[in-house]
Amino acid sequence: MTKFDVIIVGAGPAGSACARLLAQAGAKVLLLEKARFPREKSCGGLLSGKTLASIDAPLPDRLVLSKVHGMRMVAEDGKLQAESGHLPGRAVLVDRSQFDWWMVERACQAGAVYRDACEVVRIVNGREMATVYLIGGALVAKWVVGADGAASTVARTVGLRKAWRSWQSGITLCREWQSDTLPADQSGFAEMHAVGIPGALGWCFAWDGGWRIGVGAPAFFKPHLTETLDKLVKKITAMRGSISLLPVKTT
Repeated sequence: MTKFDVIIVGAGPAGSACARLLAQAGAKVLLLEKARFPREKSCGGLLSGKTLASIDAPLPDRLVLSKVHGMRMVAEDGKLQAESGHLPGRAVLVDRSQFDWWMVERACQAGAVYRDACEVVRIVNGREMATVYLIGGALVAKWVVGADGAASTVARTVGLRKAWRSWQSGITLCREWQSDTLPADQSGFAEMHAVGIPGALGWCFAWDGGWRIGVGAPAFFKPHLTETLDKLVKKITAMRGSISLLPVKTT
């Protein structure tokens, strides 16, 4: 059985960044992911200036859909509540599927081993090593890092956290469109929209060639999420007048 210094469960940005840093320090690292990368991710894709500063390399131009310098807060009725044209640091809009894959590639370049389509089912702590059980096999390591999200199998199986209650976790729904219409006042701005649900938020990001509109809400609101997103899309298109949107994908 192959032994590793560290096994990291979850190859999102946090897991990949951790894998890269540990591999650079000389550790024998295995990065596990249950999905097949590149994969779609339900996310607005906005990276703050602080996030960009934590990455030890500039983003390739191919990953950047738009540079964002301002933020707007919009009420449920469509009225502008606040606007700032000077975000601290430069934010950017990215495609998460491509950005996440780039982060994995950087971890591998540093020496980490990457395996996808590997679903972790449980972890057993031993005196000196931990055993990570997968569907169809097992691996051992001195340390295990759980970077597998809000529904973390790692946290649950080692007793760090029980299952989330419906009001403790969130869910998102995001749609993307192709469009040749980008209003001048939308360029470089990210919009956050109130959607009339406690703890929920809508967003609208646009770039030269596309629009991305989504909603994030507590998990118990899942049955109504599609309806809420539909209302938000109608509100935004009404605010913007005649914009031409060609549906591309829903995540």
